[in-house]
Amino acid sequence: MNLFESEKWESLSDTCLGCGICTFLCPTCQCYDICDYDAGHEIRKFRCWDSCMYPGFTEMSHGNNRNSQMQRFRQRFMHKLVYFPENNGGVYSCVGCGRCLRKCPSSLNIVRVIKALGESDAEGGNDE
Repeated sequence: MNLFESEKWESLSDTCLGCGICTFLCPTCQCYDICDYDAGHEIRKFRCWDSCMYPGFTEMSHGNNRNSQMQRFRQRFMHKLVYFPENNGGVYSCVGCGRCLRKCPSSLNIVRVIKALGESDAEGGNDE
């Protein structure tokens, strides 16, 4: 079983409210949206800070490919712990500052997530 399909994602994401405070406090999060602004005589486009934890993030005309909170939670951690390191010489997208833990209303802990997923990897192997 690969990490993406781990059954642990459901239980790990159970208490996540999807408020996005973790992403706004994280020094490595960089999600944004492109918004239009009516400047009177022209429409201007600008980058607007966004969060991958919000249901509307990356929504397109066909809908959203991450409909559940668990899917958004999984994407956030897969990006930080798997996708980013694969594309950046093994460097993780977490600096260990603890801002997300200190301000999370559900006290979600990235270290707990890493340990739980590491146990999954040790038990079932990671095919990636």
